[in-house]
Amino acid sequence: MHAWWLTSALLAVTANAVSVKGSLSASILPLTPEEHASTYVELTRKGPRGPEVDHAYLRDNGQFETPDLREGSYLLELRSVALSAPESYRIDVINDTVQAYKVFPGHDYLADPGPIVSVPLVISPVGRPTYLIPREQFSLFSMLSNPMMLMSLAALAMVFIIPKLSENIDPEVLKEAQMQQQQQQQVQQTQQASGPRTQVVSSGTTNSGASSKKSNPRKRR
Repeated sequence: MHAWWLTSALLAVTANAVSVKGSLSASILPLTPEEHASTYVELTRKGPRGPEVDHAYLRDNGQFETPDLREGSYLLELRSVALSAPESYRIDVINDTVQAYKVFPGHDYLADPGPIVSVPLVISPVGRPTYLIPREQFSLFSMLSNPMMLMSLAALAMVFIIPKLSENIDPEVLKEAQMQQQQQQQVQQTQQASGPRTQVVSSGTTNSGASSKKSNPRKRR
């Protein structure tokens, strides 16, 4: 009696269990041995005692087949060290039929599934992330736009170009400019030399005026 009951239960479970077939996008194939070894498909189902997780490993041609799934909703994700797949899928198993939905990043697969996708499932897009930053290419424009380079070019122009320009100036105009510069320097030197003396004279005049006021007080009426 017990054996018959167990056999009936197993047949019922087997009849209601289905598997999901799929493959990776053809654009990522073929996989390297390292990619194949580190890549698998993970199915998660919310059970009464917590998440129930199953795995399906890839074949050499990038195809996979999940274990027998009971009725319910599953989250199918690609797990890999060498590959990246930003989108996941919701798998609904109802009465021996499978319905698949695409789930976009940041959305709950139970409350907010995306559009329906066909079965067998094709996981796409799948990419190979690059972790090395490529070296910058040489650019003459970026080098010349550097402030330090601009300052260096300006200094070179003052050293080499300006003396050559001064050679082409009329000697009389150059002599007149030099005389004006000398006159300006003499005026500045004269002002600097006469500045302290003027202060002494002005301070002496002020002191003498104050002393004269003290020596001639006003007469009382």
